[in-house]
Amino acid sequence: MLEFVWRKVKEHTIALFRTFFRTNENSFLSNYRLCFFAGGFLHIAREWLETGMQEDVGTMVRLSCNITEKIRQVRNT
Repeated sequence: MLEFVWRKVKEHTIALFRTFFRTNENSFLSNYRLCFFAGGFLHIAREWLETGMQEDVGTMVRLSCNITEKIRQVRNT
């Protein structure tokens, strides 16, 4: 089950980052970078599930968007 979730998180992370950063880069560096971010989001989702999903989905989406925005800001500096 975790492998299925991992693949879905990775797929959505790739789509999000390619759209958000407007890139279709497909290099080994880009792939590892996306794996790094997907791992972070996977652990956020896992923590959320393991702690009983106390926060609503909208809160988790905003949290993820805020993290992504901070990454974009750092990348652009």
